[in-house]
Amino acid sequence: LLGWVSGSTRKKKIVFDPYMNEQKHIIMIRDYPSECISFKFDKGRLLDWLKNNDLLTNPKIEVNKISNYSAIINSDDNAKKHVFTLLHTFSHLMMQVADDYTGLDLQSYGELIDPVNAKVIIYSTSSINCGGLEEAFTTSLSFWLGRLEGLAEGCPQDPACMMDENGACNACSYLPEIVCCCFNEDLDRGTLIGGPRFKT
Repeated sequence: LLGWVSGSTRKKKIVFDPYMNEQKHIIMIRDYPSECISFKFDKGRLLDWLKNNDLLTNPKIEVNKISNYSAIINSDDNAKKHVFTLLHTFSHLMMQVADDYTGLDLQSYGELIDPVNAKVIIYSTSSINCGGLEEAFTTSLSFWLGRLEGLAEGCPQDPACMMDENGACNACSYLPEIVCCCFNEDLDRGTLIGGPRFKT
């Protein structure tokens, strides 16, 4: 969808003005082969994380049943927001440390965050499909995740990043805005490692 962002992208409400032509949105479509990696998170652990951090605000649904996960996320905006932040932060940190394993530069990724189904999809937007994501997944996933853990635990800008910037800054979590689905909003390393805002 072609358009522009009005004002600061650090606002809580992103103002996106789509380009219109005779009352129709202008959409650019590019057909190219690509690849993606999908990460599915354990819904039971996500429910435990929400419960342990006192992030559930809808007491009507029984939290102990994993089958209730989607109902909880759909009916509890606070829980959905925090799960989205956790998944979104995971996605950003995966892309930040991916270059050594995929051969793709930081502007050659895209992301899809699905808190209801507890999924993150990272995909290549490069016009050259080099198979880097598949290779990284099959041969280097444990090293890739290990580097993610290291970046999550210690940003070069800490303690200012964790305390003053709510766990996200240019040194650790921000991506080029053409890559991020939310203009670098809703990120917090604390969701992954605990800290001042999260018990676990």
